[in-house]
Amino acid sequence: MLDQVANELGYKDEEEVMLLQHIMLSHHYYGNFGSPKKPNIAEALMIHFIDNIDSKACVLGEELELVEIGDLTGPIGVLDRERYYKHKLSK
Repeated sequence: MLDQVANELGYKDEEEVMLLQHIMLSHHYYGNFGSPKKPNIAEALMIHFIDNIDSKACVLGEELELVEIGDLTGPIGVLDRERYYKHKLSK
């Protein structure tokens, strides 16, 4: 899809297309998480970190919704099996 849009916009064979491809292919970082390649440019590494934070924040939010204020979540696998406290300022 990226190649198709790049061609339509006149960016065929431009370095920017290769950089965007690399960002998309490497954002999971590890092969066992679905990436065929680790990030090798700064922007790809930043996207990896942003994606990682986003996914962990989503899981944490879902787990906090399951408990009452003043309670702890169960162990959360993607957060090193830590438990998190739901305080009274939680929304």
